[in-house]
Amino acid sequence: MVISQGIMRPISRGKPWAGLGNRAGEEEQGPGQLEEALPEKEHLIPQSAGTLKTDVDRIKRLEGQHISDLEQIRRGELDDDAVLRMEMVDKGIHADLNERGVLDFAEAVRAGRELAQPEAIPLCHELLRELANLKALTDEARATCAMVSSDIHEEVEKGASRIEASLAKTEPEKRRER
Repeated sequence: MVISQGIMRPISRGKPWAGLGNRAGEEEQGPGQLEEALPEKEHLIPQSAGTLKTDVDRIKRLEGQHISDLEQIRRGELDDDAVLRMEMVDKGIHADLNERGVLDFAEAVRAGRELAQPEAIPLCHELLRELANLKALTDEARATCAMVSSDIHEEVEKGASRIEASLAKTEPEKRRER
């Protein structure tokens, strides 16, 4: 490694001076070469307020379904399959928003890296907030389902131990009768 102007560069074999830049034998870069060396700027697809509003409404409808499923999980009417469906919905909406560039655009607007129509800015914030709420509901459903299933398991264990205790009491009585 050679340190040149505070930058470490590998030494190429056969040309020990190659890592030193223009000073010791490297050709100068042409006009377009410097731009190619720089990382490509992130290309964002601008989103209209109407598109964002449609996506926010769709996420809110899914959120309503998640809330309904969560309540049914709490009552023990739904099991792990419901949680898996909720996770798949979350991944699907996330993939769709990513594919269309909506998610990147909303995140860039929220971070202040991208300008948007004045009416689209609050929708970007709302979209990201609703997505976070959707994921939080799925996480809560997963935890609730685990808790409900452990409660059921605990009740089964208690029931089994009660049955064993009652059997243990009745067996000596049956032996006495014989």
